[in-house]
Amino acid sequence: MNAWAILQKPGVCPNGRAQATGRAHNPVQDFYLRVVDKGENTVLGVAVKALSDSGAGCKLA
Repeated sequence: MNAWAILQKPGVCPNGRAQATGRAHNPVQDFYLRVVDKGENTVLGVAVKALSDSGAGCKLA
């Protein structure tokens, strides 16, 4: 089995966490809203939950 096929299996991800992938094979992930005040970085919350790339313009999608 080649490396690409292995990475597409559920639960296998180079950074150690299972990630779903969209049609363009990009990770589906949360984006967080942060603010830096006086050098302190604080997470305010989730800005977008489970955002995936639509793959528009991608010939592989």
